[in-house]
Amino acid sequence: MTHPLKAMVVGAGIGGLTSALALRQAGCDITVVERAHDLAPAGAGISLWPNAVHALGSLGLAADLDAISAPGTGSALHRADGVRLGGSLTDLVADRFGAPVVVVHRAELQAMLVSRLSHDVVHTGWRCAGIERDGNEALVIREGGETLPADIVVAADGIHSVIRATVGEDAPTRYSGYTAWRGVAPINAGAHTGEFLGHGCLFGIAALPGDRAYWWASVRSRTPITDERRDALVERFGSWAKPIRAVLEATPPDKVIVTPLQQRASVTRMAHGRVALVGDAAHPMLPNIGQGGCQAIEDAVVLGRLVGRAGMHPVEALDDYRTLRERHTRKVVKASAQMARIVHVGSPIGVALRNVALRATPPTSSLRRLAPIIGNDAT
Repeated sequence: MTHPLKAMVVGAGIGGLTSALALRQAGCDITVVERAHDLAPAGAGISLWPNAVHALGSLGLAADLDAISAPGTGSALHRADGVRLGGSLTDLVADRFGAPVVVVHRAELQAMLVSRLSHDVVHTGWRCAGIERDGNEALVIREGGETLPADIVVAADGIHSVIRATVGEDAPTRYSGYTAWRGVAPINAGAHTGEFLGHGCLFGIAALPGDRAYWWASVRSRTPITDERRDALVERFGSWAKPIRAVLEATPPDKVIVTPLQQRASVTRMAHGRVALVGDAAHPMLPNIGQGGCQAIEDAVVLGRLVGRAGMHPVEALDDYRTLRERHTRKVVKASAQMARIVHVGSPIGVALRNVALRATPPTSSLRRLAPIIGNDAT
């Protein structure tokens, strides 16, 4: 009798939990370890584009996702004063790609994924110190010296991944030049959704279920900004278009998340023997085309599909995963960085040229450029 492969996933974020579900579907015996002591609700919102919606659907999660998400309609770009610069892409994608854009609270997405795993699968308070590898298994090392053997290890431990360094993929993290804020307000934003572009900064609003508004903002800054919270944001963005001030003032001050965005080079290889890297552990990217979480979900589903292929040795499966994902994710990282530069342009001439270009670009043209990313079918 052939025993199921043992797969150990390090990190219980979106990429790690999706990896666990995909590998379980492939027939693996799953363990997930997470350094946090609990999975308390945290974070703000996330937009899932058709590539991620299709990928989650392939795991049997379509109805679960529908129950916790809101349609991501009304994604048009505007000037800071509310004058529209371009049409909404999200209103077009369902017809083109067979799935909509949806918006969900990160904590609710995480809870949904956890609910599909057995209660004894996720182990919190488990800090990974690294791995040891040989030809037949990998040993995951816990701080303190305990080791657990696995046939497959999935590094889903984020941009500061410990496992990444232990497979020879270490690279420094550095401040990207952008600081971002996120929050959720108990307010119905109505039709005032989309992204508003200023000089070197932006503000975005999307609807969440339950008459909530998910918002995000970012600023180009030479040095990280860590001391600006809600009241400072009201001062910075409060004179912009409605309902930005109302959304900010409705957000509990202690629920505003500020993040000096970090960058780290993508790994040279997304798999090393029995170790696969997914999401930010492999290819951290700026958030400006909404693909960080989506690409982690794609990674997970592709990995599970290949591991589940009949007769495939796990090392061969992970090598195929590496081949399929590396070139694609590098393109997405590059596209995200390019979009960040465009939306954060700061000079008056640059802003004027950007706005003219956006007015002249129909949504269908933007959709064609994004099609290889948001329409990528990982299943």
